[in-house]
Amino acid sequence: MKSATTSIVSIEKQKLCNFYTGGDLNFNSTLLYKGVQQDKNTLACNDRTNSSISYFIKDYSLKLNIILIIFFYLFSSGFVFGQSATVSGGATATVNGTYTYLGTTNVDGTPRPYFDLPSPSTMRLEYRNNPSYGNEWDIWESTARGGSGTVRYYTASTSATPPATGWVADVAGLPAPTVSYVASSAPTVTTAAASSILTTSATLGGNVTADGGATVTERGVVYSLSSANNNPQIGGTGVTKIAYSTGGTGSFNQSISSLSQGTSYHHNAYATNTAGTSYGSAISFTTLTTTITSSTYNASTGSLVLTCTNMTSGDTVDPSKITLTGEGGSTYILTSSSVTASSSTSASITLNATDKAAVNQIINKNGTSSTSGTTYNLAAAINWDVTTGSTADATNPITVSNVAVPTITSATYNASTGVLVLTGTGFLKLSGAANDIDVSKLTITGEGGATYTLTDTPNVEITSGTSFTLTLSATDKAATNQLINKNGTSSTSGTTYNLAGAEDWSGGADAAVVVADLTGNGITASGLANPTVTTQAATSISVTTATGNGNITSLGAPNPTAYGVCWNTSTGPTTSNSKVDNGAASSTGAFTASMTSLTGGTLYYVRAFATNSTGTVYGTEVTFTT
Repeated sequence: MKSATTSIVSIEKQKLCNFYTGGDLNFNSTLLYKGVQQDKNTLACNDRTNSSISYFIKDYSLKLNIILIIFFYLFSSGFVFGQSATVSGGATATVNGTYTYLGTTNVDGTPRPYFDLPSPSTMRLEYRNNPSYGNEWDIWESTARGGSGTVRYYTASTSATPPATGWVADVAGLPAPTVSYVASSAPTVTTAAASSILTTSATLGGNVTADGGATVTERGVVYSLSSANNNPQIGGTGVTKIAYSTGGTGSFNQSISSLSQGTSYHHNAYATNTAGTSYGSAISFTTLTTTITSSTYNASTGSLVLTCTNMTSGDTVDPSKITLTGEGGSTYILTSSSVTASSSTSASITLNATDKAAVNQIINKNGTSSTSGTTYNLAAAINWDVTTGSTADATNPITVSNVAVPTITSATYNASTGVLVLTGTGFLKLSGAANDIDVSKLTITGEGGATYTLTDTPNVEITSGTSFTLTLSATDKAATNQLINKNGTSSTSGTTYNLAGAEDWSGGADAAVVVADLTGNGITASGLANPTVTTQAATSISVTTATGNGNITSLGAPNPTAYGVCWNTSTGPTTSNSKVDNGAASSTGAFTASMTSLTGGTLYYVRAFATNSTGTVYGTEVTFTT
C-alpha cells in the first residue's frame, strides 16, 4: 500500500481522541496539537474544547485491513450515501441516508425534531445538550435518545432544525454529510359530494391527495347544521367529527346517521399529520323528507291508505298526527292506533269506530270533494312518521269511495214533550248552520192512515252519523198528537206508525244521489196520557134544567178533543147517555155544562168527562133531584 499524501484535517479534539485511541485503526503518525507535536499516547484527550484543532498527519501508511475496517464501519453503521428521504411526521431530511421522524426535543426552550435511521443499526440525528460543550446537533450511532454511542458527525449549531453546514466528521476520511431540512406541511384533502342521501343518513367522504411530507395519522369528515355553521371544522360550533378507520392518503367515505330529515347540512373532509389539520371545501347537502303524496278513504270499511315517498317499510305511523278536512272545511283529528308501514310507499290505517263515525259525516260524497265543493285534504303534523321524525306535510288530496246513502231506520216520539228522535245510518253534514236535516221533508203517518208533514219545526245540525233529534213546534206537536194516539207502534185503530223522508231530506248528501226514504221507518210512541177531571155539585136546579160543573186538572197527552158532563137516572153515566160536549180543550180549569130536558121530581146521576186519543176519563159521580 502506498503512503498517503500529507493532509490537514479539521476535527474536534475529543472526537479525534475517540477515534484515535479507540483502537479502530492502527497507524503511526505525528500529531501537532496547538503547534506542539503530540504522540497518541500523550494526547490530552481529557482536555476537550469546543474549538476545532489542526492535526498534521504525516508519513503514515494505511494497511489494507485498515481500509477494509473503515468501509465496514461506515456501511455497517447504516449510511447509504446520496439518498434523500421523506421523514414521517415533521420534515423532509437528507442526511446521507433515510431517517425516521421521532418527535421533537426541547433542550434549550425551542422544540427541535430528531430522527432515526432504520436497521441494520440505529443512527440518530439529534439535538442534545453535551455536558462538556453545551447544545449541539449530532449524527451518531445510538440505541436510545441521549444514550452513549459513537458520534459520526457533529456541529455546535444551535439552530432549531438540523443545519445544512458546519458539520464535522469525527472519523478522518469520512465524506462531509449532506444535511438539509424542509418542514412538512398539513395534508392536502378534497371534500367529496354527499351520496346515498336518505331521510336520516348520508355517505360523506373525501380524498387525501398529498400527505404534506408526513404520515397522515387521521382523516375523516366533519359536519354541522347549515344554519349553525356553514364551514365546519373540528371544535367548531355545532360540529360533529367522524374519523375514518385508518389514516393515510387516498379516497375514503363514512356513513353518517341520526340526521334530521328535510334538513340542510354542510360537511368537510379533513386530514391530520404532525404539521397540522387541513380541510377540503365545505359542501352542503339536504336530507330527504318523508312525504305523503295522496290518500284514499273507503267510507264503508273505514280504511285510510296513505301513499308516501322516502318511507321505509316498517316505519311507525301515528294517526293522531293526521287531520282530515271535509264538508265546509270541517276538520277531524284521528284517534286510531299507530300502524306499521307496509312498504316504502304505503301505510294503511283502519279507523276505529269513533273516528269512522266522525269522518263519515264530513266525507259526504264520493270523489275528491264534498257536497258543498270543499276539496278533501289530509294534513300530517310533525313526527307523523315516528321512525324518521318526519316534518309536517300539510296538503294532500283524499279520494273517497263507498259513501253510504243516508237512511232512516226508525224513530221514537214522546207525545208529552213533542221530542222526535230519528235513528239511521250515513247521516251527513252540510256546510252552514242548522241545515243538515230539512225537517219540512218529513211526514208522519198515524191513526187511520192519516198523514202530517212537519211545517215549522226548525231544521237541525247533526252531531252523529246515526241519529238526530227534533223538538216539534206547538203546531206540529198538536197535529202529530192527533195521529199518534196510543203508546207503542200503532194507533188506536191499528195503523202502524211511520216516518217518511222525502228526497233531499238529508242536506249533506250528494245531490246526485237519491236519498228518499219513504217506508219501513216505524215510530215507537210514548208519553201519551189520559186527561184528568173532577165533578162538582150541580147548580141552578129547576124542574127541567140544571147546571153541571167540572174541572180539567190535567190535559193529558194529547189534549182532550172533548170534555163536559154526562148524566143518567141510573148510576155510572157515560158519554153514551145524555151529555153536554164542550169540544176540544187546550187548557185546564173549571167548566160548566147546561143540562136540559130533565123530568121534574127525578133523581139524576152526573159525572164530568174528558176525552183524548188515549180514551175518555170521568170524574166522581154526584146526584141531584129536580
